[in-house]
Amino acid sequence: MIEWRKRLAFAPEDIVRKTFQATTQMAMNVEAETRMSGRRHYKSRFPFLREIRVNDVFHSDTFYPTVKSKSGDTCSQIFFGRETDYMSVHPMKKESHSFEALQDFGRKIGLPRSIKTDNAASETGEKWTKWCRENLVDTRFTEPHSPWQNFSEQGVGAIGRMVSRCMRRFNVPLDRHHWCQKWCVDVRNHLASRKLKWRTPAEKLTGNTPDISMFRFHFWQMIEYYNPMVKQPNDGWTMGRFLGIAWDSGDNLTFYFESTSDNGRPVVLTRSTVRSYNPDEGNPIIHSGERNNERNTNQDEINYDLNNLSDQTIMMNYKALITSFHKMIWKIRMKIYWTLK
Repeated sequence: MIEWRKRLAFAPEDIVRKTFQATTQMAMNVEAETRMSGRRHYKSRFPFLREIRVNDVFHSDTFYPTVKSKSGDTCSQIFFGRETDYMSVHPMKKESHSFEALQDFGRKIGLPRSIKTDNAASETGEKWTKWCRENLVDTRFTEPHSPWQNFSEQGVGAIGRMVSRCMRRFNVPLDRHHWCQKWCVDVRNHLASRKLKWRTPAEKLTGNTPDISMFRFHFWQMIEYYNPMVKQPNDGWTMGRFLGIAWDSGDNLTFYFESTSDNGRPVVLTRSTVRSYNPDEGNPIIHSGERNNERNTNQDEINYDLNNLSDQTIMMNYKALITSFHKMIWKIRMKIYWTLK
C-alpha cells in the first residue's frame, strides 16, 4: 500500500483502495522487471492495453439475407450488447470472414468482457479463440440447438424488420441491403429505449450523450454533392443516393452516397459538402409557403392512396365472400349426393 500511494501521488489510503475496486491491472508481470540481463523487445508486449475496453457481454451470430448484395456480401456478422443494447453489424462475403469482423469490432467499438456465440466452426476456431486469448476476452457458448440462449437473435430480428421496412418504404434495390443494415444499426444505437430508461445504447456504451446532428437524410434519399472537378457553366452540384454516415472520414458530417462514374457505372463516394435534392427548386431551401403547399400536396396523395386502399379492401372482401359461398354450395351438393347414394 505504501508503494502504491507513492505511485498515485500520495493519495489517501481509502481512495487508493477504492481505486483498486474501480480499475483493472491486467499487466501484472513485466519482463524487464524479472530478467537479470536486459534486452529490447520488437513486438508489443501488451497489445490489449492499447484497445478500448467495453464493460459489457456481447453476443454474436451470423445471419444470411436472401439476396446477394451489390458488393458480393452474402451474410453479416452481428454483435449485440446484452446490457447496453448496442449493436454492430459487419457484412461479409462468406461466413469464414467472421474473424475479420471480430477484429474490426474490437478495434472500432472496443474489447468486451466476454463474447457469447453458438457452436459454429467459424466462431470456435483457432483464429477466433487465439484473438480472444491474446486480448483477454472471455469466450462463452450456447448449448447446442438452443438459439434462444444467444441474445443476438433479438438483434437480428430487430434489424431485419427495420431494414425490410426502410427498403420497402424508400423503394431501395434489394442488392443495397448491406448499406441499409449499417444505416439502421447506426439509427438504432441513437434511439432512446424503454429498456434503458429512455437513454440510448450509444450513451450506455460510452457514457457520453450522443449527438444526432449527422442524421440529416434518410436512406436512399436523393441528394446533391459538390464536385469541384466539374467545369463551368455547370455549378458543380451532382446528384446521388444517400447510403450512410462515414464515421471514419472527415468530420462528423461526412457521408457515403452512391453516384455514377464517367462510364455510367455506380460508384460509392465519401463527401461532406452534401445537401438534399429538391427537383422543383434545384436546391434544398424550402420557404414556409412552399412547405405548406408541399404538405397539402402530400396530404392529397395520402388521401388518394387511402381511397385506393379502401377500394382494394372492398374488392378483396367481395372475392373472399364469393369464394366462401361457392365452397358452401359445394359442401351441400356433396352432402346431398352421399345421402341419396
